Amino acid sequence: MDDRSDFYQYTSGRWLRVPVFYNETLRQKERFLAFNVLGLQDIAAKAIGKSASDVVSFRKLAEGGFNRIFVIGMNDGREVIARLPCSIALPSRLTVASEAATIMFLRSHGVPVPEVLDYSTTTENAAGVEYIIMEKAAGEELGDRWFSLPDLDRAKLVGRLSQIESLLFSIPLPASGSIFYKKDLDSAIPSLQISNTEFYVGPSVEQRWWHDQRGELNVSRGPFRTAEDFLTAGAEKELAWLRKFGEPSFPPREYREFTNYQQSDPAEQIGSLQQFLQIARHLIPTNPEQQYLLKPTLRHPDLNPRNIFVGADLKISSLIDWQHCSAVPLFLQAGVPNTFANFGDEDSVQLKKPVLAQNLSNMSAQDQAQAIELYRRQHLHFYYFGGASKFNNVHYKALRLPSTALKQRLCFNASSPWQGNPIPLKAALILATQNWDTLTAESTETASNCPISFTDEEAARILRINAAQDDVDEKISLLRDGIGSGEDGWVPIENYDRAVAENQRLKEELLKDVSNEERRLSLQHWPFDEHILDC
Repeated sequence: MDDRSDFYQYTSGRWLRVPVFYNETLRQKERFLAFNVLGLQDIAAKAIGKSASDVVSFRKLAEGGFNRIFVIGMNDGREVIARLPCSIALPSRLTVASEAATIMFLRSHGVPVPEVLDYSTTTENAAGVEYIIMEKAAGEELGDRWFSLPDLDRAKLVGRLSQIESLLFSIPLPASGSIFYKKDLDSAIPSLQISNTEFYVGPSVEQRWWHDQRGELNVSRGPFRTAEDFLTAGAEKELAWLRKFGEPSFPPREYREFTNYQQSDPAEQIGSLQQFLQIARHLIPTNPEQQYLLKPTLRHPDLNPRNIFVGADLKISSLIDWQHCSAVPLFLQAGVPNTFANFGDEDSVQLKKPVLAQNLSNMSAQDQAQAIELYRRQHLHFYYFGGASKFNNVHYKALRLPSTALKQRLCFNASSPWQGNPIPLKAALILATQNWDTLTAESTETASNCPISFTDEEAARILRINAAQDDVDEKISLLRDGIGSGEDGWVPIENYDRAVAENQRLKEELLKDVSNEERRLSLQHWPFDEHILDC
């Protein structure tokens, strides 16, 4: 239990490259976390009425993009969890404060979450680091069993998740934003009390509000009393950032051929954001029978099998990792978690009951695997909608509205940090002009004609580039699968050497027949290589 460097260092994986600004060395630096191990053990022991002398084990359990998780064992067999945020878990102080308050708030409403035993939003403690001490989640992590479960068991679990989501959707909140205890908010930070409880809705702790100097801006981050306030604040935040910090920038490497390997001018994104603000109020549902769509709604920020714990009977015993959780208007919060989604498949979009291919025995092993995987994804998608229909009807109705996906796309692209790519927001705005009646069907107070417009030539050009970027995304996804990396170039530490070799092989294979100049540019901007600066 001595202080060891692997407690402080990120050791679970390495990065082939990073999509925005930093190479692996900087990614490791962001995740370096020095703390007093013995001090943390003492804090954990005291949280359950014990002393440091009762601690018999201390080990790293896991680490993600923003946290390091330790298990601290006591001499009576009890174990507790310590969650320590890395320096990139912005906003500092508020991230821990909100996660701890959110868990306790949800627990008070009967949501299965671990109990928070102690937390600190400052480094001025015996551990020298912000922390959350909590009980160890009951049950078994679902990720260990998920792919081996029979279809019927997966369907039951999806239904049980829908029941928990129904509970979340039913919780009344006065505004959109993140949950806090009042004592953790400075007097200058706005907040609204939740009924007559000790909990408050304060500013959103979602990363998009704080990333890359956005925390320095004097902008509203919540609480948002109305859906229109929420919609416009994200775009106004991006406008403020672009005007103060925006500089010509390359888009992500995989898209650079569409700009002839030239930088994008932030003025183009500023223009698109101003157009979004012209139409934002028309996106708000005002029909009396659809006011449920405006309700500030909490959801788990990353609902996947690794964050779900189950008992021997497959009943859900705990949901973990509520960091960066925030309430959002329901029509913008609705969605199928990635683990259960199969969008892009027409049968899934039409909610046709999935059927396993009849000629499976005549297929090659590879085709069999693909057919079974397609059936699995269709199955999960179908039963997620079924669970929502049965247990969480307001969510089901929101999912089925033709306008939901485009409204969410507009809001997401208008509020997400700019990465030198003006196409996503502009394409969404063009689709808004082309689908105005559908987009505003839930509003009784909207303009008959869209307030913004594009020439036919510009619309065709932007949508063509957007489609090409979508095609690149699919190809990059296949490359990632072949290399074995995540979206940010991350690979498990044990697979790093193989991933580097496969990256080199794929690069040579794909570029062997291109011209010398095209090869030079492609190598310079290859998306899976490490670069010191992406500028």
